[in-house]
Amino acid sequence: MTAVCVLSTVHPPSDQRIFHKQCRALADAGYDVTFVVHAETSEVRDGIGIRSLGSSGSRTDRWRNLREAYRIARDLDTSCYHLHDPELLPVGVALARETEATVIYDAHEYYPDAIYTREWIPFPIRIPLARGFPRIESALAGRLDAVITADEPTAREFRDRGHHPVVAVRNFPTTASVEIGEPPIERTHRYVLVYVGQLSPERGLFRMFDLLSYLPETELWALGGFKNPGVERDARTEVADRGLSDRVTFTGTVPYGELFSYLAAADCGLALLDRERTRRNVPTKLFEYLACGLPVVATGGESVIRYLDAETGIFVPEGEVETAADRVGALLADEERRAEMGAVGRERVRETYSWERERERLLTLYESLVASP
Repeated sequence: MTAVCVLSTVHPPSDQRIFHKQCRALADAGYDVTFVVHAETSEVRDGIGIRSLGSSGSRTDRWRNLREAYRIARDLDTSCYHLHDPELLPVGVALARETEATVIYDAHEYYPDAIYTREWIPFPIRIPLARGFPRIESALAGRLDAVITADEPTAREFRDRGHHPVVAVRNFPTTASVEIGEPPIERTHRYVLVYVGQLSPERGLFRMFDLLSYLPETELWALGGFKNPGVERDARTEVADRGLSDRVTFTGTVPYGELFSYLAAADCGLALLDRERTRRNVPTKLFEYLACGLPVVATGGESVIRYLDAETGIFVPEGEVETAADRVGALLADEERRAEMGAVGRERVRETYSWERERERLLTLYESLVASP
């Protein structure tokens, strides 16, 4: 059996893209998969070995544990190493130099765009760091065997820099896992808007409050954790000051198995994201909404426009709250239109935007690079 070592020092052991989609797909295809990650304990979960790096309470802990990640990976002596964080690129270069294994770099997003929103990076150096990052990333990733991205625009960026092979493996939902049970929350208003994902300004958190202020018969379910304590404090203060406390529910992070029950009980899914943030990166939430038959309300970033149209949702302007509220209010009032959009969305996910189809891109790349399991 061909052994594969998957590494991440940033993501949790239950990460949807890494564990639930890719690791499971590889294990189901017959590969012997070990996931090296910060976890409470080492264990075997769903046939996948979890090798703990210990706990990580800070970025310093993560960086300090890079040496341990390399040591564990080297000792495993697998046929393939699959890296999921840019900070692991030096580890990948060392593994490529000192072993005969295949080494794959998985870029989850276009990191120069993300750097602009990293508050822990001092503002004066964000712009030069963002501009210089592609050269650093390419210099290291170019010594590896392949690059995987989560979207096609980022894949094109790597190809334009001379990388090959580069494969986009997108974060579409696993339709087999879409199980809808009883609504976990009892609705208290006529209409329900729902959002899933990290709660932060750049992902439209305060735009959602603006919108809600113009829709008196509507409540918001915000499914996800806050970006940081400061954002949580500001959000809860804003909700209280606007008199929205009885119309906004913060659930915290929802287990993936329960997510679709929340979504299916709502009326529209929100993706009021910064347009700059969605020039390349594809919001996974779009497809989770569609899978549950929800029309999507979105700002028009380039990556969103590629997947959303008038048959599955509506676009609203970023800075024109009254216009956005008028469009959303009209959609909420038109139950027949929402049902038609929902039916089209479910069908598109089933036929095109599902992990069951996307996983073949991953397995085909592995078959071209690694010995058959």
